[in-house]
Amino acid sequence: MWFSGQWFLPPKECIHEPTKMFYQREVILSLLNENVISKLDDIVCKCAILGLKEFVAYRPTELPESQIFLCENVYQHEEKYLRKLRNLKMPPVSKQILEDELYFFKKTLVPVKIASPFLFTCNIDENDDEEEECNSVNYDDDAETPKNFKVNKVRTVKRPSGYILYAGHMRSKLKEQDPTSNFGELSRQVGKMVITLIA
Repeated sequence: MWFSGQWFLPPKECIHEPTKMFYQREVILSLLNENVISKLDDIVCKCAILGLKEFVAYRPTELPESQIFLCENVYQHEEKYLRKLRNLKMPPVSKQILEDELYFFKKTLVPVKIASPFLFTCNIDENDDEEEECNSVNYDDDAETPKNFKVNKVRTVKRPSGYILYAGHMRSKLKEQDPTSNFGELSRQVGKMVITLIA
């Protein structure tokens, strides 16, 4: 037996900017395989693909959460870019559906976005500017940033220059010799001393 229908791709199978964020369990509508006919044996499991409005509002109760996906983008294969999907064709929810077939949330969900799988690949420059791709982190579909995640800022202290050290030392000596001199006069004297040292 054969079947045809819409195809959806995971983010790692679409070319996009590595800085793009995706929802967890997000899939992308592919326009390339719209008219492809496949064998019925190729079906792995039953799943549900919902638009963003439906994904945050309800769940079909017959499927586990791991088999419910969200689609918000469509992939243009010729141009190799993603664009927002205006409207995912969804069958209307009939009044005849039994209450236990759809579970509506009391509050709409706020889905979490995660980094693109391409963000974790890097280019290493080696001899003759050859670039090698490496995976720095394994991509995990269920990964998310912890809510209490904080970045500790490291304060760097700038080391004083030789002139600052010399001027501070000589200014204190000059101040001991002439306590009535103000800061400007002491700085002029230190400047003259530095010039004589350089000459």
